[in-house]
Amino acid sequence: MGAPLLLFVCGWFFSFSCQPSSKLHCPTPQCRPVGGQKGKVALQAEKSADKSQHHFGGKKHAVIAATSKRPRSVAVSPHGKFMAVGGAFGPLQILRVADGRLMRRLGKGNELKEGLLVRYSRSGELLASAGHDLNGVRIWDPDTGDLKREWKAETGQISTLALAGEKTLLVGGIKGRVEAFDMGSGTKQGKFRMRYQQRVASLDTDRSGGWAAAADLSGDVEIYNLQSWQRVGRVTAGKRLSA
Repeated sequence: MGAPLLLFVCGWFFSFSCQPSSKLHCPTPQCRPVGGQKGKVALQAEKSADKSQHHFGGKKHAVIAATSKRPRSVAVSPHGKFMAVGGAFGPLQILRVADGRLMRRLGKGNELKEGLLVRYSRSGELLASAGHDLNGVRIWDPDTGDLKREWKAETGQISTLALAGEKTLLVGGIKGRVEAFDMGSGTKQGKFRMRYQQRVASLDTDRSGGWAAAADLSGDVEIYNLQSWQRVGRVTAGKRLSA
């Protein structure tokens, strides 16, 4: 394993071990999502490098999400204007970051006890949603609310989503299975299965989409080449991980 890849793995694992129980994703460097209780989601502004200015006015922007339970997953659009909230027992919601206004609801809600997982494409033109109680993946147009396509994954119950490259969606499920799909067409691009075949707790990739790190509940983090779909490295955390 080369030095750059090792640094990527170590940095990814450190960030994974510090994540809160709700899966909150903010791809922009100007903010970070925090909290996630009783239907509330907050974006905490980060200080700029020169410490003379604060993004978003240096304030915490609290957003109230109209979900009956705590949000399961949050994804901020690449341009930072909107965020998608997947909550338990309700439809997917698009909220405006500036003031928390509900812009639209996607779908009728699937009564998922665990809530929906959400992930934007790199351009923000597509939005993926999936649920623990479903084997299906749905791709939405977040600007219009139209359902573009949907398909069934062979991972079993879906536990985590990740983005590789521009619009390759990685779907992790029970028994260590991970599949990759093109969000635009729904075409399967590849798959791999983790060594101990336990539920995939978390997935992440480098920005180019060439490598993926996958963690399961055994405490292992495995590294995969997304061209050959072969395992090229493994790190043992030494204790059981929680999703």
